[in-house]
Amino acid sequence: MGKIKVGVKLCGHCNPLADGLSIVSAVGATHNGLELVHWEDPDKDVLLIFSACPSNCVSKPDFSGPIIIVTDSTINGAKVSAQQMPEAIVEMVLAERNSDS
Repeated sequence: MGKIKVGVKLCGHCNPLADGLSIVSAVGATHNGLELVHWEDPDKDVLLIFSACPSNCVSKPDFSGPIIIVTDSTINGAKVSAQQMPEAIVEMVLAERNSDS
């Protein structure tokens, strides 16, 4: 099986409580089985939407596959510390991909 393509959509960072770009970059560096791509890539396996604050106002595009929504302190609504965020996102991506197989 090839790399998991993770489509990434970031908010506009108008009121950031977390550095989405740094966290998403760390996700790519944490696991070499992931390929981070633009959220509009038609071949993505998983969609990662990152909102840098709790308002979570970033638009959610239509996607029929797994969607992971990250805010400054949550992943799919579950609290996660900033230090654990990259690894927790990787674990969630892998879990979503495995549940799809």
